[in-house]
Amino acid sequence: MRKELWEKVVAEYHSTGAGYASYGIEELGDYGASLTTPERVIALGEKHGDIRLLSYSEAGWSNHQDVGSWTRWTLRD
Repeated sequence: MRKELWEKVVAEYHSTGAGYASYGIEELGDYGASLTTPERVIALGEKHGDIRLLSYSEAGWSNHQDVGSWTRWTLRD
């Protein structure tokens, strides 16, 4: 990835909690690099009142990507 694109990802990450830039390779489609804070990922899940976070592991997949898991949580009477 070109330096200026990576700098864009990092700047967005620091200002919003998430940054993304496409690799710009048409054959791949809209495929690129992204960074997201754990807080931002967890906040996305919290928007859904019927799910509960089970686990979150930084670099949990192939020592490269973070992994979060949720389950549907229904309160019973």
